[in-house]
Amino acid sequence: MSGAGKISVLVPVYRDGACLDKLLEQLSESDLWEVIVVADSSSRETLEVLEKYGKKVKCLISDRRLGKARSLNRALKYASGEVLVFIDADHYLENTKQLEDFAKQFDGKYEIIDFKKVVDKENLLSRLVYYDYVGFAMVNWLSAKLASKCIGINGSAFAIKRNVFEDLRGFPENEISEDLGLAFKAYTRGVKFKFEEKVIVRLKAPSSWREWFKQRWRWGHGFTLWFKHNYKELLWATVKDPKIVLMPAFFFYPSLTAFLVTAFLPENRLLAGLFLLFFLMVSRIRLLVPILFATYFSIAFVRGMVASTISLALSSLVFFLLARRLGYNFNPLIFIVYFYFYSPLWLLIILVSLIKVFLLKKTEIKDWPTKRPE
Repeated sequence: MSGAGKISVLVPVYRDGACLDKLLEQLSESDLWEVIVVADSSSRETLEVLEKYGKKVKCLISDRRLGKARSLNRALKYASGEVLVFIDADHYLENTKQLEDFAKQFDGKYEIIDFKKVVDKENLLSRLVYYDYVGFAMVNWLSAKLASKCIGINGSAFAIKRNVFEDLRGFPENEISEDLGLAFKAYTRGVKFKFEEKVIVRLKAPSSWREWFKQRWRWGHGFTLWFKHNYKELLWATVKDPKIVLMPAFFFYPSLTAFLVTAFLPENRLLAGLFLLFFLMVSRIRLLVPILFATYFSIAFVRGMVASTISLALSSLVFFLLARRLGYNFNPLIFIVYFYFYSPLWLLIILVSLIKVFLLKKTEIKDWPTKRPE
């Protein structure tokens, strides 16, 4: 392990890790870091992979489900590194040398570093999920450039200084979205953030729409619980730093911009007049009602289509320019599907999660344990 950086790479795996074997093969090629696998309710296949690497990795295996946050927090005492790197077991390095260069050049100027993540494009679903991670990258890159801090990270692959991780008391164990909880604590305490483009971590998208829904229900529920626990601090952060707090909404749910565009379209007096006339004439000239009704909704439909088209054009331009800057591909046809179908579906899951948590008081997810807030 390197004398200067002393890096510990922690790999959490729950049951099966889609890329665990490949990731461990890459990590075991270098002596610049130690590797610790934190296995929670491991499958037979996972145990066989761990046996394959023997003394090259440290293995912390739990037979009962502890949860990702608790497992990683407990693993800290077995890590000797001054810098902690977390990489999920369904990820792998695009190039081991990139992480080696990061380990050699790490100077401590930044305290939490998010790595660039790229989804392997294998089918339509993975091509749509690809833009989720493009959005994550754009938000974090802009946040780093504008303020050297970020409200949230995708914690599947990132680095953090050990002393900072300890000062933040590790991952919050009362959160399903433990990475969001950690990042928000770091944000509120002014921890210096960087988006590292030179370390590229690749990942597999969910294997089916069923798996995607399962994952997104968990993410949506996790976000909602985090919001419930932190809404006061979040509102205060929005007042102090609106660009950093509100920016993720555009990149994660670009279809939302259609509502903003509608608000800025010139006031349509004809539409308002037709609406008034519709009610005035209902009881007097019933024959005109269908015509008036159709005219009113036709104009409203056209207005909505104009707003939607402008929103799509603006979103496409921004995504194209920033994707090009960050080294991502941009396919306009796939993005149209992402904009009109995928993004609204993901937003709907968030809205349903808000209803479930705030109105129905459902705060737990099966097989995803957390501690209650103290």
